[in-house]
Amino acid sequence: MKTAVQVTMYLTESDKWEKVLQTLRSEGVAGASAFHAAAGFLGRNTVHTAGLVEAGGNVPVIIIFVDFEEHVSLFFRSSSNWYRTASSSGKTSPSSRATWINTF
Repeated sequence: MKTAVQVTMYLTESDKWEKVLQTLRSEGVAGASAFHAAAGFLGRNTVHTAGLVEAGGNVPVIIIFVDFEEHVSLFFRSSSNWYRTASSSGKTSPSSRATWINTF
């Protein structure tokens, strides 16, 4: 019996979250969604809120994707520069390191 896995990634609007979503699609992941938060904070930083015309800020973006455990494991192994892809600076940002994996 195969185990389904849900992965939740916490990024910010300044991270390249669209590229992450496109990478997941091109890798054949079963399903993925990106959600913009109305407000949020990272670590001990201040709370950032989104206005109606917010772009490129520090408001959180959450990406959730689902697939079988084998495919997710293979995806993370083959994507050694995964976090560099997500970070707008090319370095691993604290926000792009937060990843939660749940199994069903």
